[in-house]
Amino acid sequence: MEILEGITLANLPGKLRQLKTPVTAHVRVFVQEIKEHPRKTRPRFAKTPGHGLWKDREDLDDPTAFINARRLTRCPDVF
Repeated sequence: MEILEGITLANLPGKLRQLKTPVTAHVRVFVQEIKEHPRKTRPRFAKTPGHGLWKDREDLDDPTAFINARRLTRCPDVF
């Protein structure tokens, strides 16, 4: 970690200048390197247990229309 002292807010980058401190105030800045972690990826929906949940139901030709109809009866003012 590196410590910088005697810096004015006017010399700081971007949003750091918007601090609730006079622009001429002297501040102490701690500089620390941030290591970027790899992003965690979620499995695709097709590989989760919920995929194909209704594929064996013969009474549901269109699952999306079925769900929308159910939502309409519960929240008619939303849809």
